[in-house]
Amino acid sequence: MKNLSLFLLFAFVILSLNISKADTWRVNNNPLYTEGCDHCFSQLQDAVNSPLVNPGDTIHIEASTTDYEGVDITKRLVIIGTGYFLDENGPLQQNQLSATIKGDVNLMEGSEGTKLIGLRIKGSYAEIGIFTNDISIERCYSGSAGIFFQNNDWSISNIEIDRCYLSQISRIGYPDPINNLHITNCYIDGGAYLPGEGANQYTGVFAHNVVNGKLGGSNGIDYYNNIFKGEFPEGDNSTSNVFNNIFTDELPDWLSESDNMFMPEGTVFVAEGSTDGILQVNPPNICPECYEGYDPGGANDVEIGMFGGNTPYFLSGIPNIPTVYKLHSNTNVYQSDTTHVAISTCTNH
Repeated sequence: MKNLSLFLLFAFVILSLNISKADTWRVNNNPLYTEGCDHCFSQLQDAVNSPLVNPGDTIHIEASTTDYEGVDITKRLVIIGTGYFLDENGPLQQNQLSATIKGDVNLMEGSEGTKLIGLRIKGSYAEIGIFTNDISIERCYSGSAGIFFQNNDWSISNIEIDRCYLSQISRIGYPDPINNLHITNCYIDGGAYLPGEGANQYTGVFAHNVVNGKLGGSNGIDYYNNIFKGEFPEGDNSTSNVFNNIFTDELPDWLSESDNMFMPEGTVFVAEGSTDGILQVNPPNICPECYEGYDPGGANDVEIGMFGGNTPYFLSGIPNIPTVYKLHSNTNVYQSDTTHVAISTCTNH
């Protein structure tokens, strides 16, 4: 029994030594904030390329006055930014600078399982390019070319785009099928183009979004609890996969006999607010129809739009990690002196 106990203890120690622990890394392009730091990089691509950064690790991109370069991601990583519109929705963070990536963010083969959270991407034709499976994009801003699917010769699956502020969602060329695509609680300014028929059918859910431009859709996707400001051509869609949506321009004829509704934009949305805050719907006494969205549980009393449902849009795309929203300290302190610092933190769901 004693020998068995020693063997089991030894085996447990060996097993523990072989279990790798996910690590956390920082990216900051201001050398004043990374001097002497062995877990820091100046660019996101440097961190991705480093042999020290392993699949499953987390990378925090920190606020800066200087934009970061684009990146090709080839590992399974969690990459967290600072959000966007921070000066409009305060006080959400003490530091109201964003961590802006000026260039493409491409999710390449090898990045399966990657999560992007709270990134701000801008620049001429800068985009998030999806080339592979099992990708999650949450609370991100992509204000130039938005998100593109780039799978011209292969199908991809299990893509989640949630609580984002995007210029558009589209595709490059004529990609093969996209399976289990979930786009929820997003604002899409320039429209979404998700066609697919027959062998190239798209499947998934498009729910609780606000779409400003034209929507091209596939009947393999269920569209519900959205607010559409632009066109929605019939294509191969029907009332069986397009239901409980609000149209603020006009209700398409092919949806006239359905649970879809026309409501004037002034009745639907609040009159003032920040860039993303103004996309909230009015209270029930002004727009009762805004609270008659489809509920899988059967009640049909869900708020329509990006602030409704199980994962409501979060202002400024603040990541769901604790943040410092207030900091106070003495402005003049000599080296080696003692000073008092007061901070206020909050969690973000």
